[in-house]
Amino acid sequence: MVVPMSTNLKNCTAWKVQLPVNEIIKDIGCTSAIQTSVALCHQVRAVDKKQFDTKIGKLSQLAVLAVQLGITYLFEIR
Repeated sequence: MVVPMSTNLKNCTAWKVQLPVNEIIKDIGCTSAIQTSVALCHQVRAVDKKQFDTKIGKLSQLAVLAVQLGITYLFEIR
C-alpha cells in the first residue's frame, strides 16, 4: 500500500497531511532535492514493488503516524 505525495501545499486538510522536509529521511543514493510535501491519504492504493526503480527515502516515525491519522480520519476507522 502506498500513499502518493505531492509538493503542492495548497488546501491541506485532515486527510492531506503536510510533511515538513525534516520528517523525510533522504536515501543515501538519492540525488533529488527533498521538499516539504503533502501525503494524499485519499489516494491510497496498492502497487507492485517492481514499479519503483529508485528509492528516494522514507518517512520518520512521526510522519508515519501523521499519515496513519489522516487515513484513520478519512475512512472513519475507530
